[in-house]
Amino acid sequence: MKRALVLSGGGSKGSYQIGFYKALCECGQGQFDIVTGTSIGALNACMIAMGMKIEALEATWLSLDDAHVFAVLPDLSDFTDNPATQANLARSFFKSYLSNKGADVTPYYDFVRGILDEDKLYASAMDFGLCTVKYPSLDPVFITKGEMHKAQVFDWLMATSACFPIFPMAEIDGQMYIDGGYFDNVPVNQAIEMGATDLVVCDFDRGLKHPSDQHAPHVLYHTPSVSLGQFMNFDPAHLKWQIEIGYLDGLKRLGKKGGLHYTFEELSDPVFEALYQTLRRQDAVYGLSHRGDEAPYISALDKLVKPETFSVEAAGFAVMDLLCDMTGCTDTTVYHVHDVLAQARDMLDGMALTSQTSLAELALNFPLWKETLNRKGIVAFFLRQFTHPDFPDTDLTSLERFFIEEYLMALLIHLYANKDAD
Repeated sequence: MKRALVLSGGGSKGSYQIGFYKALCECGQGQFDIVTGTSIGALNACMIAMGMKIEALEATWLSLDDAHVFAVLPDLSDFTDNPATQANLARSFFKSYLSNKGADVTPYYDFVRGILDEDKLYASAMDFGLCTVKYPSLDPVFITKGEMHKAQVFDWLMATSACFPIFPMAEIDGQMYIDGGYFDNVPVNQAIEMGATDLVVCDFDRGLKHPSDQHAPHVLYHTPSVSLGQFMNFDPAHLKWQIEIGYLDGLKRLGKKGGLHYTFEELSDPVFEALYQTLRRQDAVYGLSHRGDEAPYISALDKLVKPETFSVEAAGFAVMDLLCDMTGCTDTTVYHVHDVLAQARDMLDGMALTSQTSLAELALNFPLWKETLNRKGIVAFFLRQFTHPDFPDTDLTSLERFFIEEYLMALLIHLYANKDAD
């Protein structure tokens, strides 16, 4: 049995992979026989194969900035993701490439040369492979360290990360190469071909290239919990944030912390089960008076959870994410479920719905709610209905469904506040 770590390309997003790898190591899952990568993933894979420790990997990434990548910073405003996945490459870059053969990335070449230690790479028992693409044929090339000449490892690292049209093409023995992401940004198949039977995959694009591997046996397929933004953002603060997010995401993926976007110490909470059962009962009541098998409340939870797999825990944490957004939580802090619920309850306690519009008017005019109230006000209204209903003889089902997210937040707070009641 051989374990492989597969790292996707993604430019500056690569710092996220270091945080994810840190979580793997802390959880005793950082031992690999094979590492493969494309573009920046190949550089990270190479550093791991060289035996670099977590502290050195973090320090390497935190020393990076625009000045270590570009001699003159180009205009990257048109690029929002890996160019291999874009339908439209910016025209300005095509013009620049034709005249200048890409941006001047001499600082990046120097940066990589300063990191690379071929002796450590070849002394390591860990195998290493990468993907690049020939130009102009666009034929893929998958190559391992055993197939590379030792003196050309640097050239192959430049070939896999020749991010056309931003970076210039790389030349090896008279053949031109461009970024491996133009064929396979996540070289899973290469790892299997190299002998891997168990894989850990860190992919920035939610498995667009290898969707069948996301839930395959012997594969831990991981994607970030949040958007990492532009793929050429080398601002040190952003790189540091990505490392922290990658680390927390890794802990959640490995079952050491709970949460979807935000992170919690608890893996679950009894209030999540109470939420699910309450909504099931409400769907049952709804179904007794409506034709069909619609389950509006559980369906709303399912939409919040996607693209993750639905579960009681995932549903609870999806609503917690909404509460964290409302209360101003940060995504690099680890919280306790009850602390956030208590903060939300205290924030909403006694909040007036509106000083200018009557409740009756609002209840009969949904668009007016949108104009009159912010999210906190709507959540506060629903929370009050559980204990001091303003319309005791009125069915508020339509209102609940219209503001379903606010209703779910209010219900979870209410269930927490009454968790010890019989």
